Amino acid sequence: MQDMRRYLAFGLQWESAIHLAQFAESAPSQVAPDIHVGLIAAAPAARQAGVRWGRSEVYADGFRFHADQFAIFDFFAPDRLVVVPGAAWVGQMPGFFYGTVAAAIVAFNNGIPMHGSAVQMHGSAMLVCGRSGLGKSSIAAGLVRRGASLISDDLSCLYFDEHKPPRLYAGRTNVRLGAAAAQLAADAGVPSTACGQSAAGKHLMAMPMTDPGAGIALTSLVFLGVQGQTAPCQDDLRAHRQLMANFFRPGLMGRLPGHATRIGQTMNLDPGVRIRELQVRLPLDGAMVEAMAQHLLEFHCNDRN
Repeated sequence: MQDMRRYLAFGLQWESAIHLAQFAESAPSQVAPDIHVGLIAAAPAARQAGVRWGRSEVYADGFRFHADQFAIFDFFAPDRLVVVPGAAWVGQMPGFFYGTVAAAIVAFNNGIPMHGSAVQMHGSAMLVCGRSGLGKSSIAAGLVRRGASLISDDLSCLYFDEHKPPRLYAGRTNVRLGAAAAQLAADAGVPSTACGQSAAGKHLMAMPMTDPGAGIALTSLVFLGVQGQTAPCQDDLRAHRQLMANFFRPGLMGRLPGHATRIGQTMNLDPGVRIRELQVRLPLDGAMVEAMAQHLLEFHCNDRN
């Protein structure tokens, strides 16, 4: 029998036969988990014809994701993930699991995966969205240096309840930073632990996080644009389009069941969520990141006042 351990991430409780190093581990429980993760050596069973997107095949009852030579992830909605190891499997979950696979599982469980980093400040959440390379993770680390706690980095997941602000739950337990940003965090004395490097060469840094079981209400939403290339948000409709444009893996999200519901939820964002766009001047440097982090801290605190 496989040794099963419990984890909390993205508002879901995971029970897994494989160590999920980037999720917060939780105590054993008699309560049924939201997601079961199992490991099998046999080839994956044939499934009905699905829709292909990149490495993924989407079915009415789940999806299959091919993680190069590492593994095949076979998800059966709403709660069963089967991992079939490949030739490059080394006994650890590859980075694909903590990104695309986890995002699709969240989408099947009524969440909206976003390409953004989120922090908690003064009891509520700020979500910073934008394309890769615009400083989302560095800004999140800068806000942690100013007393915030990390909710999630790069992949953040929103849950909507009727008549309530959307909520965010803790995601991966580290931030992915470039060498300069990682050194800045260390020099600033932020409680952090180096956790190795990502496949892209980023430094993985564990930082103070929110309670993984607590949903944090979203009150501030920030879009990062490129100075001279991205027009500022001029009205609410454009802002909501920006939100949809920052779905995590938007091509995949558009093929998963329930996409019309996800669009409808984002189009009816709680009016208490304040929206701001920052124009980023490339290339980024440390001084600019620090200035943006300070600006967003003040924006969020003014939002509360």
